[in-house]
Amino acid sequence: MPTLSVMISNFNMEKFMQAAIHSCVTQSVPFDQIIIVDDGSTYSSLKLINQWGNHSNIRCFSKTNEGKAKALKYMLHFLTSDFVLELDADDWLDPDAALLIKKHLTNLPSNVSL
Repeated sequence: MPTLSVMISNFNMEKFMQAAIHSCVTQSVPFDQIIIVDDGSTYSSLKLINQWGNHSNIRCFSKTNEGKAKALKYMLHFLTSDFVLELDADDWLDPDAALLIKKHLTNLPSNVSL
């Protein structure tokens, strides 16, 4: 099965991001990596993100605010998986999302790229 990571960029979404992270951690088939970056939040987001840093497949980072595109680019350096899913900090995943995505990626024809 191909490896799949999820990356979450956060800016002042502390009201929602716990649900986003929790939905990644409680997948029926785990993500190979969960990478979270706080993009210079001015509220308590970074403190909440760092609480997840003790999980074996989660890496948490903080950087100065430069916008979502640069936050996502920042996280790319830490990815080691075959594929990556970008999740907004105010979204959540169904518990079988990783399983279904990996299943579809397994059957991807060799002449297809995404």
